[in-house]
Amino acid sequence: MKKVLTVVCLGLMLLATGCDKPPVSEGQDVKESRDEKVEFEKINFKEIDIVEKDIKVLLGYDTIEELTNNDKLYIALESYASKSGLNNMFEIKTVKKSDVINAFQNTIFGDLDLEHEDVLCECKSKLFVYNKEKEEYVYNEEHGGHGFCKVYKEFTKLVDFYEKDGQYIASYKYAFGNYCEDDSTQIFGSYSDAEKQKNPIYNDDILSQETEDTVKQDYEEIKDKLMTYTYTFEKVGGKIKIVDFKRS
Repeated sequence: MKKVLTVVCLGLMLLATGCDKPPVSEGQDVKESRDEKVEFEKINFKEIDIVEKDIKVLLGYDTIEELTNNDKLYIALESYASKSGLNNMFEIKTVKKSDVINAFQNTIFGDLDLEHEDVLCECKSKLFVYNKEKEEYVYNEEHGGHGFCKVYKEFTKLVDFYEKDGQYIASYKYAFGNYCEDDSTQIFGSYSDAEKQKNPIYNDDILSQETEDTVKQDYEEIKDKLMTYTYTFEKVGGKIKIVDFKRS
């Protein structure tokens, strides 16, 4: 499995330990921040990044305001499944509204409003039906399988990190792949391009184990084709929360 440092893991390690210096894995470059140059320490990441699933819902958006209620319900159900020892939300049969609320509040988006309604899959079919009378979510057994394409991060580079007014701001550049049933291999500079499978940076057949090294080697040449994702987070009530996000 490729070791990919994410902003959430960075925030978790930094805020959980109360360190003044953000840890960064060996080999990552960080430019000087606006306020001061930050000295970075190397750290051995052993903890599983359990909130990576929270962050990925933002990758197709430009701002945090674009996050939909359906997205937030997905996050809540995935959080509940993880805490319940399930592999994913599709193994949930029934879950109480109160448990969904608690699960959502324990995520980095937990301070946002959450409305209770049916949960739709990417094809807009009902995945979970919300029963208002019983105040519970029930998995829709009639929801059958269907073809899919999955956008994923092939390459991650931290390009800036600084602290300002008690908040932590981290900026990343990503290269994306799109795993489809046809096993095609392409690399894209934005999530949207990967989703639509257009404007690939690499269009040849690159072996998966070599792709990340190829992007890393060519980074200076292709960096302007990679969008920048900037996350702002802080510690609220002892928990890490996203307070802002933008893509540029």
